[in-house]
Amino acid sequence: MTAKHSFTPATKAAIRAKGNCCWACGVPGWIGIEVDHIIPRKRADGTPNPDCHNGESNGQMLCSACNNVKSTVTFALAPRKPYWHSDQVTMMKHINANRMKFATLIRKARARQ
Repeated sequence: MTAKHSFTPATKAAIRAKGNCCWACGVPGWIGIEVDHIIPRKRADGTPNPDCHNGESNGQMLCSACNNVKSTVTFALAPRKPYWHSDQVTMMKHINANRMKFATLIRKARARQ
């Protein structure tokens, strides 16, 4: 049995099958990707969000860094392919640039909410 606001293992697997990487920055799935609620479990004031649900349509894959940036903002992303480059420095520069773009989008979304 899963907690009230947790995805079931089957739902997590279905979401992960859409794209096993961070949908915000592209870091590959083996780095530590989490299933995030698009509509957050809690509002910015810490109260439970009644609009949150555990269906597949409310899930997306985010790395812990991008998930922390998103926090309590309702923000949906499209699945993407992982970014991979044989040179790790080049790879991380690209991923960090994507994270900065994502942080800018979240700041704008937070200002609208």
